[in-house]
Amino acid sequence: MIMDHFLMLMGSTNQDEDDAIIRVAATSVLAAGFAIIIAYEHESRIPREPYVNKDQEREFYINSILNGSDVHCVGRIRMSKHAFYELCNALRRNSFLCTVKDMFVQEQMLIFLEIVDYNERFRKIGVHFYRSIESIHRYFHNVLQAALKLYPILIKSPDGTIQPEIMNNHRYYPWFTDCISWICT
Repeated sequence: MIMDHFLMLMGSTNQDEDDAIIRVAATSVLAAGFAIIIAYEHESRIPREPYVNKDQEREFYINSILNGSDVHCVGRIRMSKHAFYELCNALRRNSFLCTVKDMFVQEQMLIFLEIVDYNERFRKIGVHFYRSIESIHRYFHNVLQAALKLYPILIKSPDGTIQPEIMNNHRYYPWFTDCISWICT
């Protein structure tokens, strides 16, 4: 109704021309609105970092240590792969440490050894293993408690006897006589 009144004021008499002008104007308004919406959405998006599969990256890091060469393993955790697996098995066998949620005993031990061996901060270890600082802290203390429980099993207190290879060897015995009696008393 208003549009008809507007067109009459402009002096247009042809209805087809009027409809074409209206269609062109409506299309222009819609196109401009659509362009504004797209520009607004593009500006309001926060650029995101590329997606990192944390589980896959964690497994790759662990495997690079445990499945690499023995030299690399000793360089990272200061222990051979065989000794590492024996330690993990001893902790698991005595029920001092077990797999929890999504963290295996091997990963818990690697976290502990990297912190102890290199005096690394929890934050840096968390970056390596894609874990939170709270998780690193919790599992570090779990492994520490397990290692302390394993101590009486691995380390025997002296019973006062001198090993025959020391006692019967004149090169070693003079050096250990006072030490052994002092330790045993």
